[in-house]
Amino acid sequence: SDDRGYEPFVQGGGWMNASRAVRTLEGENGTWPASPSQWNTGSFHGKHRDANINSILPGQAQSFDVQFNNPGGNELQLNLTPVTFQALEHTVMIWNSSGNGSGGGENDSWDGHQGERPDLLIPLHIANDSSIQLPEETVQLRARATIQYEAFDHDLDRSSMERVYLEVFRWTDFDGDGMYHNDSDSDGMVDESEWNESDELEEVTYWKSHGPQAEVRVGLPFEDARDGLLLGIWRFDSEPSGLDAVRIEVDWTSFGVVHDHWIEVDSQVTIQAEETTSSNVEITVPEDATPGIRQHGIMVETNSENNSTDSRSWTLPIVTNV
Repeated sequence: SDDRGYEPFVQGGGWMNASRAVRTLEGENGTWPASPSQWNTGSFHGKHRDANINSILPGQAQSFDVQFNNPGGNELQLNLTPVTFQALEHTVMIWNSSGNGSGGGENDSWDGHQGERPDLLIPLHIANDSSIQLPEETVQLRARATIQYEAFDHDLDRSSMERVYLEVFRWTDFDGDGMYHNDSDSDGMVDESEWNESDELEEVTYWKSHGPQAEVRVGLPFEDARDGLLLGIWRFDSEPSGLDAVRIEVDWTSFGVVHDHWIEVDSQVTIQAEETTSSNVEITVPEDATPGIRQHGIMVETNSENNSTDSRSWTLPIVTNV
């Protein structure tokens, strides 16, 4: 399978790659399967379960062997690196949305829900602008928004009144003018007269559901970036709450993989042709570990000196419930 830049709870072992699976079964050089393909650390009722919510206590350790098979006719080298997800950069913005939508957006006020046109358009990554770029180590981008609860359900009848929508756009500068939003009045809002670059924006992912919170994620965002990635934000009112102003908190975070000190494993394994090699994995939970779930794993990379036609990187997912 292919690693898509998400945590184990989201992607499991990754995106199924049928063509690679066929090449592995046919014994093509450079291919390899691993077993087990995932690991849930700890035990449940005194026994480790392959598919259950195991748990482990601070200060305890557990080990297991992972087997790599080389079906090809050439020697194969794999690099193994313990990794975990970590936030690289986090930004928070507060939008105090004033107005009831009846005006035309005068004085930086909200001009009501306008369908395909967002109220705010935030550049997250612009390829040719070094001041607006995601860290180059980013493997996942997350954006969230929360609307003031009194606006969401003002009369507490458990039915939404106002909510917030999110959409991540991919920008392609077709006309080469370097412009994705002509903010002529510099108020940060997307007015009707300023929504003239929409044909350069394509949807990557979106959230348009009921609830006071919204969240979108993009794995391996640079694959979708083209000339830039932008976040569109909508204030939607199925029924006006009557509040003025409405507080909407927005944040966006870039995540990367860093070395994980809980896992010990051989840094490299060599597998002879048509043979299987085992590597021991030791997972040690620190004494001062905070209870909760840790999503980490072992990044497996085909050695670049292999001259393989199928060089790749994949993360064996490990979930540790402390």
